[in-house]
Amino acid sequence: MKTLILTGLLLLAAAPAAAQTRVSGSDFRTRTINDETLLRAGRFSLFVSATGGWAYGSTSPDVGGGRSQNTVFSLPSIGGGWMITDAFQVRLAVNGIFLFAGIDGAQSQETYGVGATVQGLYHLAIVHGMAFYVGVGAGGYYSYRTEPVGGGLNVAVTGGGFHGQLPFGLLVQPGASLFLRGGLRLDFLYGVESPSSPGAGVSGGSNLNFLTNAELSVGFRL
Repeated sequence: MKTLILTGLLLLAAAPAAAQTRVSGSDFRTRTINDETLLRAGRFSLFVSATGGWAYGSTSPDVGGGRSQNTVFSLPSIGGGWMITDAFQVRLAVNGIFLFAGIDGAQSQETYGVGATVQGLYHLAIVHGMAFYVGVGAGGYYSYRTEPVGGGLNVAVTGGGFHGQLPFGLLVQPGASLFLRGGLRLDFLYGVESPSSPGAGVSGGSNLNFLTNAELSVGFRL
């Protein structure tokens, strides 16, 4: 009797670990167990990612009279992925770009953009339903902002260029279809800007942004 009770307790304790498997068939000779996790070759998924970051900088009064600058940014994504192997996934993502910079609480600059990247993610399984991941992405972007030229007038400045990404973090799969990713994503933007009205006191040129985003993704395996 004690042996039966102990066996029952062990089966109950092991039940959560098997929450992402499904048994089909009633006959023990034909019964199969299907793995419902994402980390299987051939699995397709859809996802949406929310990202964000904040940067602050200041100079002393001896340097240009002293200035402070706050920058808030977000580069959210939406896309789909395909598991090439049980560990490696290729994803296509459409990315939004939102940059808001303010200097001394008065002068501000807002940049908006959109782009697309192709990402490759490698997964290292930890326990059932969890894995570390690291990846790399590359693509392009288009941006738009306005710049004041005096007299209450603004000039539109458009740009575009290369968009690189380096995401890494933790994958958690709480259900058969639902999965979550949490971690950091480094975004590298390099491009060229040009004003819509040449000769208006705004010159074009290259620009470089290196942004560290906290990233949270929600996805579904189909």
